[in-house]
Amino acid sequence: MFLGLAVFAAGFGAGLSMLSVLTGFATAEFRARLYTLLSIIEDLTRLISTPLIQNLWAKAIGWDGVLLGLPFIVLSCLFLMACPTAIAMLRSNSLGMSANAAKLARRESALAR
Repeated sequence: MFLGLAVFAAGFGAGLSMLSVLTGFATAEFRARLYTLLSIIEDLTRLISTPLIQNLWAKAIGWDGVLLGLPFIVLSCLFLMACPTAIAMLRSNSLGMSANAAKLARRESALAR
């Protein structure tokens, strides 16, 4: 129980932290659109993921509890598929980044390699 609480607490502020990072990359005139886009994406993911997780959990229980981690396995695969998309968007400057922020993002990604 303590481990679950620690993991939850560690990830609780991740959304706000990522919003802060993205705000730094976006130009001032694009921030309102960015916030709107992010809230729409969050709502769509909740709309899709909540029934998906519930159905996967029900199937896992129906299989005599053999794959109780099935929802987590599926979600981790979906997350791994989303990572290359996010990286491609950052590289293509499709988020309305300023020229300096785009250069900084490219430099940081080059250093990470």
